[in-house]
Amino acid sequence: MVINPVIGCTDPTAINFNPSANIDDGSCMQPLDGCMDSTAANYDPLATQDDGSCHFCFTNHYVNITCGGGSWQGEVSWNLLDASGAIILSGGAPYDTLLCFDDGCYQIEMIDSFGDGWNGNNFDITEMTTGDVSSNTLASGAYDLVGINEAWLGCFTYGCTDILATNYDATVNTDDGSCTYPPCLDAFASNEDFSLGYGVNGIALGGAQTVTGFDTLANLGQGIAFHTEGGAPWGGTPANGADAFADKGDWIGSYIMCVDLTQYTAGDPVNVTFNLNQEYSFNANYSWFRLTADGTLLADNYGTEYHQAATQTSDGWSTIQYDLSAYAGQTISLSFDGCNKYPYLYFQNGDNVFVDNIVVSNTLTPIYGCTDPLASNYSSSANTDDGTCCLDDWAEI
Repeated sequence: MVINPVIGCTDPTAINFNPSANIDDGSCMQPLDGCMDSTAANYDPLATQDDGSCHFCFTNHYVNITCGGGSWQGEVSWNLLDASGAIILSGGAPYDTLLCFDDGCYQIEMIDSFGDGWNGNNFDITEMTTGDVSSNTLASGAYDLVGINEAWLGCFTYGCTDILATNYDATVNTDDGSCTYPPCLDAFASNEDFSLGYGVNGIALGGAQTVTGFDTLANLGQGIAFHTEGGAPWGGTPANGADAFADKGDWIGSYIMCVDLTQYTAGDPVNVTFNLNQEYSFNANYSWFRLTADGTLLADNYGTEYHQAATQTSDGWSTIQYDLSAYAGQTISLSFDGCNKYPYLYFQNGDNVFVDNIVVSNTLTPIYGCTDPLASNYSSSANTDDGTCCLDDWAEI
């Protein structure tokens, strides 16, 4: 029996499925969910299957307001206030509604009749188009009034949002271009020993919750140094430094140095040298250090990219050097990064990274070998003679 070929879409889940086809031609089209009501604000002309998402909030936000997720919900009540202080919505827990929401700044008044907080319940506003969420809860007590000042809701507070700027403002949500920065370090050799207790010469503080600042380290015999330590315990143990910095972003503390190398030309010798001390609590993989230039991971002059402590309480201070000659003629940002699990003194001394005495200089990085061009083992790449030159007899005449 000969079956005549019928070419078409053979996938029964496709919208153009051809039950008669016995040879698939790759033309199958899967249903596309979306709003198919042409009068709706979120009408999708490409949708082939209505998903019930249509809404008619043309000039404002389409949001889902919920309250719940915890226990003792009968004690929970709240009032949502607009910028004028007028109550525009009230409820308790559980609560779940969809509505149109105007741009603006809001406040949530949270009340617990028993006075012991909301016991895990949260008041959430979710923007249904973008997925942005504002979440608040009453952690303890009987009352709290909290601002809902989200830029995605049209509540704009202006200022400098760059944590590396000298006028960074953690209370604003929209950058207005007013950020100011310290000048780049441009004098060689220049030394940053943190003797003033804070960064100078264009060094700026970056990072998040693990940066503790510039500590007096009498126990380490080093005076004042930059120090980053662990915070709340993380889950799991990274296998190596790359895993730690990739997976444990909340535990990374950084010290950012702007370096102006424009007075040099490509190939000129430039180095950064500094003192490094690390400690770990339970596991050596709980404390890591790296150096990046403009976000690019660097290897030190021994080829090491990620440093870690060998002993728990302290290895002592070591001198680390990196070759920056590839960046001669540029302005770069050096980031001294520590990634640690437990805070200082949690167990043993905790997990810590200390950096001090940062020196940027244009001294030549030693490359050892025979520098005599008359020797049979002359090395054109060497800049420091190591006494190994082999001279033939005729070369000595």
